[in-house]
Amino acid sequence: MTLNDSGYFIWKCLSEDIAYPQLLSAILNEYEVDEATARADLDEFLETARQSGVLEE
Repeated sequence: MTLNDSGYFIWKCLSEDIAYPQLLSAILNEYEVDEATARADLDEFLETARQSGVLEE
């Protein structure tokens, strides 16, 4: 799995054991993106990470 800047930001937040609502809020504060787009991108990132085996629930 290769990370871009936003992927690295999400990964860094996940390493701090942050919950989904706080992670979404952090993304909205860090990037100029609407909530629907941020949520869709975050969900896609998390699903890809799970499928790659680098993230467990």
